[in-house]
Amino acid sequence: MKRNRKLGLMIASLGLVAMMSTPASAIFGLGVHAGMDFMSVSDKQFGVEQFTAAAQAQGLTGFNSDGAWNMVTLTREPIDNPYLVGVHFYLDFIPVIDLEVSGDVALQKYKVRYITPNPSVNEEVDAYFGRVGAYVTAKKDLIDLPMFAFYLGGGLGMHFVAPVAGDEFIVDIYGVNSPLVNKPNIEDAIERETTLGYHALTGIRFKPPIIPFAIRVEGKYTNTGASGMERPSSMLSAYAGLSLDI
Repeated sequence: MKRNRKLGLMIASLGLVAMMSTPASAIFGLGVHAGMDFMSVSDKQFGVEQFTAAAQAQGLTGFNSDGAWNMVTLTREPIDNPYLVGVHFYLDFIPVIDLEVSGDVALQKYKVRYITPNPSVNEEVDAYFGRVGAYVTAKKDLIDLPMFAFYLGGGLGMHFVAPVAGDEFIVDIYGVNSPLVNKPNIEDAIERETTLGYHALTGIRFKPPIIPFAIRVEGKYTNTGASGMERPSSMLSAYAGLSLDI
């Protein structure tokens, strides 16, 4: 009886050791993540000097000859560290590297006040800074311990980054038309153009035994390929994720 009990305890102990020795990886997994982008755009007021310079930069030389921009004022709130949410799917059985496809969205609301005398406009509206990214990432575990892994990765991505309400954006909306004819429709004026960029990341993954879930914490540098209208061309992000590992 005692011998059977000892044998049972030995088998159970070996099984536990085997589970604890399993690397922090799986064949494939899918999950969600959330965090923030570390980027900011300052609050600012725009008047004739800024609008005229933006018009000239866009090749609209002499556009302010009628004095139209003298009567336009735009004021905006700052944008600071927008929150992001995303999803990811990865394959972990490929030799040497892991392959992941992921996407995330960052969004923050800020207020914009636009004033013109003719037509009479003095209104404060909600504007949104938005960023959407789709990524393909190759990852490599540098340290692979029981339940824990430390890894590096990098790859390419497609990005949409919304322009920020400011002098460049307002001048682009009007083009050769006078800002005194009508008020700008900021939402309809946003062009849904995408850009190609690249990224690099580092992270830590925790995979407990038996339970088919993994927790990750990652930091990522992203080059969005975007430019102009105060859109960030690059940013750092940090986020935590939960995955179902199979």
